[in-house]
Amino acid sequence: MEKEAEKPNADNITRSDEELCKRYGIQTIEATYFIVGSYKYTSLEDAVAAAKRREKSTDGL
Repeated sequence: MEKEAEKPNADNITRSDEELCKRYGIQTIEATYFIVGSYKYTSLEDAVAAAKRREKSTDGL
């Protein structure tokens, strides 16, 4: 089975990708993700809430 081509992101954007962004007025930004288990959050508040729910659900074991 062939490996799927990697999609462009801030770490691997090519000159061609940059040209497409410029042509269509697309902006790029860096983002911080907070990871709880297998979930990603862009809000620390949401990540903390998820971590608390996770902690609460394992307390009863």
